[in-house]
Amino acid sequence: QVGSPDHVYHHPANPFVMQFLGQVNLFQGRVEEGNVVLGGVAFPTLTGGTGPLIACARPHELDIARQLNGESAWAATVVRVNSAGHKVRIDLTLTDDQSRVEVALSKTRADELRLSIGEAVYVKSNQIKLFEGDYVI
Repeated sequence: QVGSPDHVYHHPANPFVMQFLGQVNLFQGRVEEGNVVLGGVAFPTLTGGTGPLIACARPHELDIARQLNGESAWAATVVRVNSAGHKVRIDLTLTDDQSRVEVALSKTRADELRLSIGEAVYVKSNQIKLFEGDYVI
């Protein structure tokens, strides 16, 4: 992919480019009855084609909640909380397929949540990039 670093980072052409430029959470998906389904969760606000999809979200593009509040989110369990400076890295296991997800929260947000190892939570997305097609992940 050719472009300025800022453009390539924010508008990657495919999952490889996105992964090449930093940590990424990958979710396999598909379209069912007009909804994008990622990791077993329907995201009606997303649109995709008709074939397989790969969704990518950087750790800072995800958030954690204790309740769904009507939003699409993945059920997960907190595996590790690693506080380092102004960022806190949260490692989780998704309930549906046992895949690992990393979320990066601000220290302020992490202090609000006060997460515990083994706690059941929901991971929601602030921003997801969809790529159509079969990609090896």
